[in-house]
Amino acid sequence: MANITPNIENKTKYKITTKVHEYVYLVVTLGAISFFIAFLIRPSIISVLELRKEAKEYSTLDKVLSEKVNNLDSIKLQREEIKDLLSLLDKAVPTSSNESDLLLSINQSASKDNMQLTSINFSYPTETENNGDLKNITITMQAAGTYENILLFLSSLKNLLRSVLISSIKIEPYEKLGTNVLLISIEAKSYYISK
Repeated sequence: MANITPNIENKTKYKITTKVHEYVYLVVTLGAISFFIAFLIRPSIISVLELRKEAKEYSTLDKVLSEKVNNLDSIKLQREEIKDLLSLLDKAVPTSSNESDLLLSINQSASKDNMQLTSINFSYPTETENNGDLKNITITMQAAGTYENILLFLSSLKNLLRSVLISSIKIEPYEKLGTNVLLISIEAKSYYISK
């Protein structure tokens, strides 16, 4: 029996050492896996999560910027649509007094309507009379023509691209040019924006 007991003891020792080895391998394997997770995989996972967060932020930013680009395109289209109107507005209320253009327009209207301009003067009010950026020019003119021509001339003045506001009109006979000829004296104002 002595032979069996040492053999049993060896087998028991062998089972114990095998189990210890298995536990040691298990502990070492779990330790290695923990090491990889803690020091190698964890930073990668953190980087992936941060990149996903940045990707979401960039996606949101891209949507906002796309919307702004669309708004700018829409504004550009609207500006193109009203470009002609802005041009008319610039002619109606220019950014300088530009008396030469105003004189040319009045003179063309008078010629077209068979009126003879006898005088035209431009004057500027003092600084205290002007209101902010909107300035005015006072226009005093006299023209001779028939009654029908005077009506046409007044209509032409009303329809000038540049705004002309007539404040007073005086009509009297003008016998120097004939019996049906009248002399019209007009006082008017035209406006411009001073920048």
